Amino acid sequence: MLRTVILEEEGKGYQLIKDTDRWNLQTTDGSNYKDNTEGLRDYIKQLINVPFNLKEDYMMRGNLIQMSDEDHILVLTMHHIAADGWSISVIVRELAELYGSYDEGREAKLPPLPLQYADYAVWQRNYLQGDKLEKSSVTGRRNLKVQSRFSCRPIMKDLQCKALKELPLVLN
Repeated sequence: MLRTVILEEEGKGYQLIKDTDRWNLQTTDGSNYKDNTEGLRDYIKQLINVPFNLKEDYMMRGNLIQMSDEDHILVLTMHHIAADGWSISVIVRELAELYGSYDEGREAKLPPLPLQYADYAVWQRNYLQGDKLEKSSVTGRRNLKVQSRFSCRPIMKDLQCKALKELPLVLN
């Protein structure tokens, strides 16, 4: 899902899975933020508030801020379409394992993936045929109508930053 972009043809959306080797971790010299916590906080807010282009962007962006030779800050920004709460916990756990294995010079111990998202999407498409598809579409349209009533609520721009403050993840 992190490599999936959403395209449109003749008014119908479809998914395209991008190549694995095109994602880049951006790096930033953060030495000028060493004694400027407020500036660093503003820079991180700027990074996470860049909108995603669903037609072109990977659904997760990464920026490594190099504070010094030994200290780095990794900022990962993920579009909500790509992951839910459960998925994020898997990503964090696997990232911690990859970092730990690299730091210790050992092979990473990641469980094999029993299923790819594309496999699930094919299963779902085959499963949702006929009456099931119609019932699902009706429910979806009803849900969209309910959600649209709440679309004018104020946006909480600092929500992401508050979550970062409340859930610190430190990898040593």
